[in-house]
Parts: sequence; C-alpha cells; structure tokens
Amino acid sequence: MPDDNFTIDMLIQKILTTDKQYDLSKIITAYEFAAKAHEGQTRSSGQPYIIHPLHVAYTLAKLGLDTQTICAALLHDVVEDTDACYGDIEKKFGTEIAQIVEGVTKITELFKSVEEKQAENYNKMFGAMEKDIRIIILKLADRLHNINTLEHLKRDRQIAISKETIELYAPIAYKLGMYELKTQLEDGAFKYLYPDDYKNIIIELEEKKKQKQELLEKTKEKIKQELKRQRITAIVKIETKHLYNIYKKINEKKIGMDEIKDLFAIKIITKQKQECFMILGIINTLYNLIPG
Repeated sequence: MPDDNFTIDMLIQKILTTDKQYDLSKIITAYEFAAKAHEGQTRSSGQPYIIHPLHVAYTLAKLGLDTQTICAALLHDVVEDTDACYGDIEKKFGTEIAQIVEGVTKITELFKSVEEKQAENYNKMFGAMEKDIRIIILKLADRLHNINTLEHLKRDRQIAISKETIELYAPIAYKLGMYELKTQLEDGAFKYLYPDDYKNIIIELEEKKKQKQELLEKTKEKIKQELKRQRITAIVKIETKHLYNIYKKINEKKIGMDEIKDLFAIKIITKQKQECFMILGIINTLYNLIPG
C-alpha cells in the first residue's frame, strides 16, 4: 500500500491485533496533536509529514512497545520541527511521554552538525539508553523509516545516512537483541551504499530461489507433518539470508554465491524451550547430519 494511504486507522488495527493493553484514546489524541502541529509540512517525497511518525509508531506497535512509546513516536518530531515545545507535550501527555520525546530530539541534535568519532557516537547513544531504553528503540524505528525513504534525497545524503546506519544504528539494534530490525536497517542502507552490488545480489538470489523453491517447500511440509504427528505446535517457515549478510560473506571470504551454503534456511519457532531439543531430535531422525 502506498505511503500516502497510511493512516491512524492502520496503526489502531495493528494495536488491536496484539494481546497487550493500550490506551487507544491517548494514542489517538497524540496523533491528532501531531497532525495539527505538522499541518502543511511535507517530507522530501512531497508526502504529508504526519506519514513519517505514523510509520514509526506502527513499527513500535509491531515490536510490542507500550502506550507511552507509541504516543512519543507520534510526537517525536513535534518539538524539533513545529512551534510546540516540551512544556506543551508535558502538560497534555505527562512527563513520561515528554521525556521520551525530549530524549529522541536530543539524540537527533547530537548527530546533526558534525561527523564524530564512532566511540563518541556510541557513548552518546548509551548515555540515552541509561535514561530510558525506549528512547533508543524509538530512534531505531525512526531511522528505519528514514532509510526506507532515501530515494528522495541527494546522493551525498543517501551515502552519509546509509553509512551511519550500518556503522552505528544497526550494531545498536543487534546489541539490544533486535535482530530483525538490525537486518532491515542494514539491507535498507546497503541498497544506497552499494547499489550495483545490491541489484546483482537480488537478481542472482531470485534465480537461486527459483531453483530451490520446490525442494524447500517439500522439506518444510515434511517437517510440519512430522511435528504435527508428534503433537508439537510450531511455526515452520522458509527464510532467505539477508542481502547485506550475503554481500559481507562474498567480500570477506572472497567467494561466489554458489559457495554460500546458508542462502536459504528453514526456521522452526516454538513457544516451549524444551520443545527445541525435541524438534532437533526429530530433524536428526528425518535427515542425515553433515559433519562439520
């Protein structure tokens, strides 16, 4: 669905699919406040500015963040880019939300003006984490939407933002155990840092996926049937190695894609930790182990 059609209703629908308790009235009020504050403002793409905080809030809802963080996501650019101030947010939404918004604004300001040493950047990020980890998670979600809308910026800005994303933001997502977010940030940045390599890997990967698809599907179904027979509830899905990881492996090991053995994987997810060992036993029964 095009970004222009992204609405508060889509965010609410996402929230309603979770099993967490949210204050929907507060979230809608935060959206209305942000929409009014950003009225008339547009992004580089020409889209209404409010689309961006909606996307950030949606990402955080998917990650299971709380009402305060989602409200702060909707409001995160209000202090920096509109006439509203910290006091306005604190008065209407409380100190907790205002402090998250202020924390994100301060991080944004820290990296705006100068290119600094990586260690200093990390120190500033970790300093923000000590105050409230939600500030950093919100900033990561903010960067994710920005990296996915880089096509509207000049080439030098694309390169600078992509480099910063891979060197600073993606490693922090990894340190926080947010692997999916880390890979999304890396793949988004990779597209602009090395566009030719990005396109070549996508083309070659699609070709290999066509070759392996039938085998992967058969294997997936075989495993699902055996788990069902053993009365184990699990999600079984086919995953493709992330693009930037493929690029790194090709360059670090000086090999071709034909030599990468884990381009595709079958992932099995279960709720019970002890079931992992049972599933491992089932896989060892169904398939021969390759030494090493």
